[in-house]
Amino acid sequence: MFKLLSSPPLRFLGSMPVAITALSALAIASTIGTILQQNQPYQDYLIKFGPFWHRFYETLGLYDVYSAGWFLLVLAFLVGSTSLCLVHNAPGILRGAHDFRTRMQGGVLAHMPETDEWHSPQPRTALAGPLTALLQSRGYRVRQEAGNDRLLLAAKRGSINRYGYVFTHLAVVVICIGGLVDGNLPMKLNHMRGDLQIETRDLRAVDIPAASRVAAGSTAFRANINIPEGAAANFAFINLGPGYVLQELPFQIRLKEFRIEHYSSGQPKAFESDLILHDPERDVTIEQTIGVNHPLRYRGYNIYQASFEDGGSRLQLTAHPLRNPAMAPLAIEARVSENVAVATPEGELLLELDDFRLHNINRDSASVGKVSGREFRDSGPSYTYKLRQPDGIAREYENYMFPLTVNGREYFLSGMRESTAEQFRYLYLPADADGSPQLFLDLLKLLHDDERLDTLLAAYAETTANRLDATDADAAARIRRAMLDILVLFREGGFAAIIDRIDTTVPAAERGFASQAYIRLLQNSLQVVYLALINTTAGVENTALDAEQTAFLDDAMQAIAGLGGYGAPFYLELNDFEHRQASGLLIARSPGKMLVYPGFLLLLTGVFLLFYMAERRLWLELTDTAAGTRLRLAGESNRLQEEFASEFSQVAAAARQLNR
Repeated sequence: MFKLLSSPPLRFLGSMPVAITALSALAIASTIGTILQQNQPYQDYLIKFGPFWHRFYETLGLYDVYSAGWFLLVLAFLVGSTSLCLVHNAPGILRGAHDFRTRMQGGVLAHMPETDEWHSPQPRTALAGPLTALLQSRGYRVRQEAGNDRLLLAAKRGSINRYGYVFTHLAVVVICIGGLVDGNLPMKLNHMRGDLQIETRDLRAVDIPAASRVAAGSTAFRANINIPEGAAANFAFINLGPGYVLQELPFQIRLKEFRIEHYSSGQPKAFESDLILHDPERDVTIEQTIGVNHPLRYRGYNIYQASFEDGGSRLQLTAHPLRNPAMAPLAIEARVSENVAVATPEGELLLELDDFRLHNINRDSASVGKVSGREFRDSGPSYTYKLRQPDGIAREYENYMFPLTVNGREYFLSGMRESTAEQFRYLYLPADADGSPQLFLDLLKLLHDDERLDTLLAAYAETTANRLDATDADAAARIRRAMLDILVLFREGGFAAIIDRIDTTVPAAERGFASQAYIRLLQNSLQVVYLALINTTAGVENTALDAEQTAFLDDAMQAIAGLGGYGAPFYLELNDFEHRQASGLLIARSPGKMLVYPGFLLLLTGVFLLFYMAERRLWLELTDTAAGTRLRLAGESNRLQEEFASEFSQVAAAARQLNR
C-alpha cells in the first residue's frame, strides 16, 4: 500500500505546486463568489448581465460558485492532494521532531551556522553534569551519546514547530471536507440521476410535485421563504439553476409581526420579525425576535432576517379607459399576488398584481450638487402589475400613487416594459391643480367625443372665418374639417401619425414648412378643446390660457403622443390601500461547519507554530585531549536567526565560565 502511495504520479499529486495551484483556484472562486451575489433568480441575472453574459456565467456555474461542480471537484482534489502530502511527509516530520540527532560528527558540527570551540583542563566526566544542567536551565531537553574518547550532548527545544506543518495541512483537509459537506453534493447527485427535478413554473407550495421536493434531513442547504404577517410555513425554496426546489422543514415558522424603522428620508433603517417556531416532533415552541445579524438557531438550522416585501396588501384601484374614454371607469379591489380578469373593448385581459411598495427612495434632483441637505426623497407608494393577453403575452407596468416632481412640474408616472430584460419606459401624465390626473383624463375623454369636438370646432371655425373676413362661404367648414382631422390623427397615432401623413402627401421640398403648419394647427386645435373644457369645469368664459394652463397643455400633448406605445387600454390609478408586510427569511443548514470550526482552530494553531515558534538545536561535543578536554558548541535554528545567534553567544559564554 505504501509502495503504491509512493508511486511517481501520486507523489506529483501530493506535491506543493499542485496544492498551491488548487488553493489559488479556490481563492479566485471565493473572490468571484464574494463579488457576485449568489443564488439569485436567473431572471435577475438575465436583466443585469444580458443574454450573452448570462449564459456564459451560467455555464461556468458562477451563480452558485460554492456548490458548482468544478468548485467541489477542486475541493475534493485539494483534499486528496493534501492528504497524500501528509501521508508522504508527516511520518518523517514527526520522527524528526522526536529525534535528538545524537550521531552528529565533529566535521558536521564544525560547519553549523553557529559554532564555538575552547579547551578546559577538567576531564569530560566532570564537565558533563554542569553543562547538561546549563542547557536544561535554558529550556532545552538533553540527550547524551558517549564514545571511547568523546561525549556528545544533543539538546533541542521548540520541536513542536514541526507540528505546525502537520496541523496546517490537516486543517486544509478538514476545512475542505466541511466545504464538500456543505456543497449540496447529495442534492446535485440526485439531480444528475434524475431523482430531483427543477421546477420552473410559478406554483403554489401545495401544487409542487414530489419530484421537486427535498425531504427534511441532514443535508446542507440555503433556502429562502417570504412569510406574510399572520401566516406560517414549514418549507422554503432553494434556487437551483433556472428554477427552484422546495425544501421541507421539520418545524413550522409563523410570522407574528414584522416591524421596520425608516430614516426621515424614508430609507429603511432597521427591520425585525417576531417569529413563533413550533416543532411537532419534539413538542417544542419557541418565540423569538430576529433581526439582521441576530438569527434564530434551532436543531442546526439558522433562520436569518434577510429582506422584506409585500405580503398581500389590499389595493383599491380605478381603471380609466384610454382608448375609449367614453366608457365609465372600472373600480377594482384585489390583493397583491392575485389575478383579476378585466373586460376591455379589445377583449378580456388578466390583471396580475405583482408587488406593492410603501416607500420608494429616489435621488432628489433638486439636491444634486449641494454640499448639505437631503439628497434622497420618498416618492411614496408604487405598485407593479402585468396585463396578460389571452395569447399569454404580457406587459409589465409600474405606477406611482402620488405625482412626482420632474423639472419643477408634477406628473403621475406609469412605467411600461415588454420584458423584464428591459428598463421601464415612463408615461408622464400631468397632474392638475388638485394633484390628480382627472383633468388630463377629462381632456382625453373630450378628444374622443367626436360629436362634442365637431360642435366646439365649428363654433371656433366660424369665429375665425368672420375675423379673417373670409369671402369663401366654405371657409369655416374647411377650418373645422382641418382641425378635426388633425385632432383625430393625433389622438390615434400621436406625432408619428402626423409625420407619416406629411411624408405621404407633401413633396419633400415642402415638408419642413408643412410640419410647422401641422404643429401650429394641432396646438391651436388642442387649445380650443382644452379652453372649452376648463371653462365648462370652472363656469367661466376665458378666451386665452395663462402660463400654467399653457404648460399643462404642452405636458398633456406629450402624454397623449406617448399613449400609442403605452400598450394598455386603461390607466390604473391607486385610490387607497391596506398595507400588509411579509418577512424575507434565509434558512440555512450547514453541518459542515462542525468540521470547518475545528479546521479553522487547527489552521490557527498550525500557523502560530510555524511562524511564531522556532526549533532550536545545540550540540556540545566533549573530546578527551592530553591537556584536558576540547569542547565544541554548535547550533542551528529554523527561524529567528538573529535571536538564536544572541542566545547561542550567551550559552557559549556561560559554558566557558563553567569550564574554568
